[in-house]
Amino acid sequence: ARPITLTADNRTKVYGDTLSLGTSSFTKTAGTYANSEVATAVTLTSANGYAASTTRAVGTNANEVVATSATGTDGFLASNYDITYVSGSLAITARPITLTADNRTKVYGDGLTLGTSGFTKTSGTYANSEVATAVTLTSANGYAASTTRAVGTNASEVVATSATGTDGFLASNYDITYVSGSLAITARPITLTADNRTKVYGDTLSLGTSSFTKTAGTYANSEVATAVTLTSAN
Repeated sequence: ARPITLTADNRTKVYGDTLSLGTSSFTKTAGTYANSEVATAVTLTSANGYAASTTRAVGTNANEVVATSATGTDGFLASNYDITYVSGSLAITARPITLTADNRTKVYGDGLTLGTSGFTKTSGTYANSEVATAVTLTSANGYAASTTRAVGTNASEVVATSATGTDGFLASNYDITYVSGSLAITARPITLTADNRTKVYGDTLSLGTSSFTKTAGTYANSEVATAVTLTSAN
C-alpha cells in the first residue's frame, strides 16, 4: 500500500453554537497520490461530541476532530493506500455580547445605591437558556454616593463589570463588552415663600432680602437659603 497522511483541519466555533464538520476539511500532509488519484472526502467526527455541544466551555480541545474512511476520485481506493489519519483540534471561542449599564438619575443632595440589576444586553445573544442577571455597578468618580456633586449629566459615570447569571452562565464563556451609563443629577425641589408684609399709608418699605420662609422641600447637607431678592411686583 502507498503511504499517505491525511490530517483533519483544526476547526473553530463559537461557544453555544454547533459545528457541522462536513467531509472536506482535511489536508494531505505527507506522501503522494498515485496516478491522478485524489482523496476528496473523509468521514469527520467529533471525538467527544464537542462539535455538536452547545455547553462545552471556551478552550481548545486537542485531537477532537477525527478523520477516517477516505474516498476519492480518478480511481482512488483507500485499500491501495496505507493511510495515517491525524486528528485536528476544535477551538471554542467566547460568545460576544454587550452589556450596557442603564442611565441613572438622582436628586441633588441624595445618595444613590446602584445595585446589580440596572443593565441591559444591547447586542449579541446568550447561549442555551443562559442569562446574565447581575453585574457589579460602580460610580466612576463616586458621584452616586456624593451629596455635593452639582446638577448636571455625568457621562460614563455608571460602570458595569463582572457579570454573573443563571442556567449555567459563566462570564468566561462570553466575550463581554461593557458599556457605561450616565448619571444625571436633577435639581432638588424646594419652595421659598415671601413673607406677607405691612406698611403705613404714605410710608415706603424696604423689602430687604431675608423675609421669606421655606414652605416645602428639604435642603441638602447643611445648606440653607439665607437671602432672596425681594421686589414689589407693581
